[in-house]
Amino acid sequence: MSETRTVRLGDIAKIERKSVQPADLEGSTTYLGLEHIEKGGRIIGQSSVGESQLKSSKFQFTSEHILYGKLRPYLAKIAAPEFSGVCSTDILPIKPGSEVDKDFLFYYLRKPEMVALANKETTGANLPRISPKALENLRINLPDLQTQKKLAEQYRVQDLIQQKRERQQELFDEFQIALFHEMFTGKDWPMRPLGDVCQVVSGATPKTSNEEFWGGKVNWVTPAELSKLDGIYIGKTDRTLTEEGLASCSAEVLPAGSVLLSSRAPIGLVAINTVPMATNQGFKSLIPGSELDALYLYFWLKTNTATLQNLGVGATFKEVSKGTLLGLNITIPDIEKQHQFKNIIKYSSVRIK
Repeated sequence: MSETRTVRLGDIAKIERKSVQPADLEGSTTYLGLEHIEKGGRIIGQSSVGESQLKSSKFQFTSEHILYGKLRPYLAKIAAPEFSGVCSTDILPIKPGSEVDKDFLFYYLRKPEMVALANKETTGANLPRISPKALENLRINLPDLQTQKKLAEQYRVQDLIQQKRERQQELFDEFQIALFHEMFTGKDWPMRPLGDVCQVVSGATPKTSNEEFWGGKVNWVTPAELSKLDGIYIGKTDRTLTEEGLASCSAEVLPAGSVLLSSRAPIGLVAINTVPMATNQGFKSLIPGSELDALYLYFWLKTNTATLQNLGVGATFKEVSKGTLLGLNITIPDIEKQHQFKNIIKYSSVRIK
């Protein structure tokens, strides 16, 4: 029977930050930035040193490395390239040692529980990142090499199945947006300020140092959770508040069926809550009135993400103010037409599963 031991990542692999200047590289050298790695690790494109006109130092990597995105680790931008090149310094090249199979380690680091552990070790409020030292200290349950290879193959098959499911969801998402445009874009609908048809609610955060404010029954959500959300609806949050915590700040409990909109870092993430919940200060959430269906409002915001982002102001990071949002004009189709759209989406989502 295989014996599994618990080790530090730094005991079985090395984070190799071999810095190189772009001027010292061939222009055709492959370059990977965080933008080239999808959530979950798929490499979706690449550039070259010459095409990217790189100026600052980068890290070298080879096909022996695992590339770990240290910025916002909850996005799980962890890749296993089959080629050599250079990468952004927001990516840490990890070279597995002789005791660990590269494929096993690649899939292991991408497991949801490992991503969650890494996310707990981040520093920085607006741009959370994990340090090399914290990454090295992550605990790995390591079986023998033969078992690692068997597990890696199992992970690979599971990954392929998951990729097919994600592609199915992508196609459904494209269908939803196309249907929205077909039913509502270019039509002669009246326009009204959002403030006339919605209540706009800001969020807040209680003191994190006061333990009495946390761990209660009030769901409390952050934009980071929306960035991890698959689908439209959110019914559970990573953290909760006590009634004392809620009363200590200006956060309000939003009724189920509200539309949560991240108004900074980043602008434009959207979800509909299925249970009452509060938000942090990164939101300007909308409670639709009788003239708006929540699902219509959700897709209207989704299709106007660029407009929302252009409305953001601020030096450190862009933010859409409550006043700006209240004055933003929205098209108001007949409520029956909005309900028709909702019913098609609901029916299609049942059929596709």
